[in-house]
Amino acid sequence: MARLGSPVSAVIAVLFALGPFVSTPETAYGQTADAPRGPRSDREPLAFTLGALPRPPATRPREALARSWPADDLLTRVPSHETIAALVDSTSTDNMMATIQRLQDFVSRYVVVDSCWSAGYWIRDEFASLGYADIRTDTFRTWTFQDTVSAMNVLAVKPGATRPSEYVILGGHYDSVTNANFVDPDAPAPGAEDNATGAAAVLEAARVLKDVELDRSVIFACWSAEEVGLWGSREFVAGAVAEGLDVVLYLNVDCIGVPTAEPPFATVYCDSQALAVGAFIADVARTHT
Repeated sequence: MARLGSPVSAVIAVLFALGPFVSTPETAYGQTADAPRGPRSDREPLAFTLGALPRPPATRPREALARSWPADDLLTRVPSHETIAALVDSTSTDNMMATIQRLQDFVSRYVVVDSCWSAGYWIRDEFASLGYADIRTDTFRTWTFQDTVSAMNVLAVKPGATRPSEYVILGGHYDSVTNANFVDPDAPAPGAEDNATGAAAVLEAARVLKDVELDRSVIFACWSAEEVGLWGSREFVAGAVAEGLDVVLYLNVDCIGVPTAEPPFATVYCDSQALAVGAFIADVARTHT
């Protein structure tokens, strides 16, 4: 069985790092408290500056590569290893396994069947049971292999203490699909790995961080209709752009329970503008799990 706690613990740590306790002393990622700050530039990721990742060979003059790397500035302060360890110790594999089993018990979460909606409402109720007051069920129309249907994203918002207008989003889809659903929409689609594991991670992070004071706001998101074209997250992005929502980082959890007997137990994917964040997540997973 894969180590479910590894990616979940790393995600919880990075959420904390992007919105730490107001009173927590932090240091720059990859540096000690007394180390001089390395050279900073808007032309390369912080991961290169700190040596966390190798710098790729230049193919064009440096001036031609000038661009900003917005995710770099998110990790100029990170919590201590002791603080991260305390958060990691708070995670519960039993909780996540119970969530995975409950989502499997809906038999199918293919977006066209009623049980997908039932799963969404169950997730909503789980957020409520954790004590979240701002819970949103956003509905939208989407396309499937058979027809157009309505679907529902489920979101819980944790307000930030000092930067509430800046958002970090942790998302994972809860809908599922199998090859049989291409021709039979009523065929079972229990979706334990893809992606009850991701939804379980979102709920577990929401539980662990419920009473932790963070600088930035966090949106815990469970998307629907992702398996038929990423429609749930597309719908959210369209709304966020229209509202001018200041999203500083999105973290996605998908298929984090793949059975594996050998490392790596988790794989981190990131784009070129978030290399420092990806390196930090990988480092936390290696160190604390």
